[in-house]
Amino acid sequence: MKTIIKIAALLFAAIWLGTGCTSMQSMSSYARTGDTVTIALGGSTTNSLVPVVKKENMTVTITDSSGTTYPLTLRRLFKVHADYSSRYAYATGQKIAGDWVTYNEPYQGQWMVVIDLIDPDTGTAPPLTEGMASFAISSPELRTYYYGLVGDGNGYSWANGDLASIPIEILAGVGTSNTLNILEPLGSSLESTHPVSHLEPLPQVQVNPSGTPSTTIGGAEFVLSYVAADFSMKPKIVPSTPDTNVQLLSNYISQGDGTGLIKVIILNQHGFKTDNIRSTELNPGNTMSMFQSLTFGVIWDPVYSSVVDETWQNSLQLVSGQYFDVDGNPMVELTPQAIKVR
Repeated sequence: MKTIIKIAALLFAAIWLGTGCTSMQSMSSYARTGDTVTIALGGSTTNSLVPVVKKENMTVTITDSSGTTYPLTLRRLFKVHADYSSRYAYATGQKIAGDWVTYNEPYQGQWMVVIDLIDPDTGTAPPLTEGMASFAISSPELRTYYYGLVGDGNGYSWANGDLASIPIEILAGVGTSNTLNILEPLGSSLESTHPVSHLEPLPQVQVNPSGTPSTTIGGAEFVLSYVAADFSMKPKIVPSTPDTNVQLLSNYISQGDGTGLIKVIILNQHGFKTDNIRSTELNPGNTMSMFQSLTFGVIWDPVYSSVVDETWQNSLQLVSGQYFDVDGNPMVELTPQAIKVR
């Protein structure tokens, strides 16, 4: 998929894995009205205030060199993660000789937006004046500004991003929206849907712990129930972070009455930290997991499901759940909660 590969290749250069460690800017430094641009919004924990950022809660505008502001079309919003063999994945959270190998928070993803310089109401290209312009991206689910590091005494040369002021140069002429094509179809039943839409988050419920752990957590086990008729393809259990030390296991059992059970076990033999603070406990040889890695998602495809936001609990329920410490003892101070995040 050419477009997806290009986006992934540009990701690292555009922003240091989403932690706000370069100036916030679009992937392209210039465009014509009517063109398509891609912008990195920041990290999934540093800039995002929610587990899943939603494009319906986001607005995008551009202010041209004359000072006139126009609304723009936000076409796609999705998250990408670093390659498991990258330096970021290797060094994340590690501390050597009293100093951190990287200042990036572990296991982050990067939220990306694809924007058409097209008016969302009229479908036409706005009459942008040539010269320097700036995008403004706003959402109650994002930090608009991430702190800067220039002049902090540590010698850093970069400044962090301001989503309210992302510079771009507008060139003369009128461009065209990029089709974001791929080389091959995605499957006979999905050919009518746009290929890049398959990168966007599906409807999902996250199961996470509520409470303050008193000791190192070993893992947890859960039982969920679902109505088979509401899911022509079964809901799928997925991890919330790309933490390779976590074991997430699921088993599906038909009840013979139109419902099914999903038994889920999440484990780390070295344990889960009681917080999300980086420490030497995340180094190889110990390889604990952060508290946030106890969370997992239950996802489904609306193409193959009749589940709707207002009544999702009629179709999917958390029946039971229990957290335990590294010795297998129940941790009664922690209780599971199921929250629909998308």
